[in-house]
Amino acid sequence: MKIQFLGSGSAFVTIDENYHSNILFSKEVEVKQYSDSENNMVETGTETVTRRLLFDAGYHIQESLKLQNKTVFDIDSIFISHAHGDHVHGLEFIGFKTYFTPPFGSNKIQLLGNERILTRLWDNVLSGTMKYVNGAELELKDYFNPLLVPQRHSFKFANIDFTPIQVPHVITQKEEVPAYGIAFKDDGVNVFLTGDTIADFWRLMGQYEKADIIFHEVEFANYPNPVHSQYHQLKEYPEKYKKKMYLYHYMLGDKTFEELEAEVISDGFAGLIKRGQTFDTAELAKC
Repeated sequence: MKIQFLGSGSAFVTIDENYHSNILFSKEVEVKQYSDSENNMVETGTETVTRRLLFDAGYHIQESLKLQNKTVFDIDSIFISHAHGDHVHGLEFIGFKTYFTPPFGSNKIQLLGNERILTRLWDNVLSGTMKYVNGAELELKDYFNPLLVPQRHSFKFANIDFTPIQVPHVITQKEEVPAYGIAFKDDGVNVFLTGDTIADFWRLMGQYEKADIIFHEVEFANYPNPVHSQYHQLKEYPEKYKKKMYLYHYMLGDKTFEELEAEVISDGFAGLIKRGQTFDTAELAKC
């Protein structure tokens, strides 16, 4: 499995600096081929194809895909972690682009997520601009193939089980707004990607313990942030977890990437992720 960070920035990065932290998972799989012989489908062999799962689609998605020589038509499925703009506003572009490309309405990408997220996504975010087209009243299913992932269930993509992990991100007096990271295993390597989360060590420790590599969101700003993991908090984590953590979803501030990366590594973390950086579980398995 290849894990490519189309961007590694927070909601407030500009595209000349970085892109939003939307991540592309790619996996080669063997697909059976068939031919029609006397009205019967006959298996003729197999073909190796690449399947791609996009983790979130913020409004930088068009540019960040282009930088990697990809388009929306290279994507098979999209998993949505939560409904903030840097994670979902690119769905308008993707939905319209696929809907209006002939044959119209037949290029739908699978859209995966928790039921509460996908329902709110359409009702509160996308329907405002996507509901009415040429006199027709459309729904989410007219643009995508929605697949609701029940709480505490996994979904399979490219023969790999992906497990959404609910994380604490935005907590109000009435509810914990749904937000999810994701965990999976490939090539013998356990991967945990946090998505947007506050630093709640005890709640996430089970995932930290199980993972061989952790992609953890971080906030470097010097002011209190109640919805993200602040760097000074993560620095206090045990060394055995920090050394397998790569940090993403940040702004550089007044430092260069090289300066910030050196600081992160000096403090015991595995590294700082830059846009376009790719990890390969087959290579990680050799480490």
